Amino acid sequence: MRIKSIEAFPVDLSPKVQRQVYQNEGRQPASPMARYPKYQGKRSSWMANWPNVGCVITAEDGKFGFGVGGFSGPVCPIINEHFAEHLVGESCFATERHFDVMMRISAPYGSVGLASYAISAVDLALWDLKGKLLERPAY
Repeated sequence: MRIKSIEAFPVDLSPKVQRQVYQNEGRQPASPMARYPKYQGKRSSWMANWPNVGCVITAEDGKFGFGVGGFSGPVCPIINEHFAEHLVGESCFATERHFDVMMRISAPYGSVGLASYAISAVDLALWDLKGKLLERPAY
């Protein structure tokens, strides 16, 4: 069974109920921007406002796997414009091989950081698809 298509797109996975902000005797939670007063308090004051990413991988028989990741702004193009061209047409069952391919082809721009979110979303979708094709749980 071969991979027919790979598509990444933004998805809104924000919680319906807002979480309470951690407060401990007036101290703020740790943050890489805590040293700058302008950015203390809420991470939303400096974090990129990108929704999460959803990744659907469809097999030749129409079954699909779904994976999620973060930072859809830069991650969707990595999946749609780079990873997809190397994985479409390949076996749905070669999950470890596909992980290795994604790590190696993303090396020129760094396999960690944003590329790792793309790799994770695709990897989750591949394992989900593999489980469906084998009619076995993917855990």
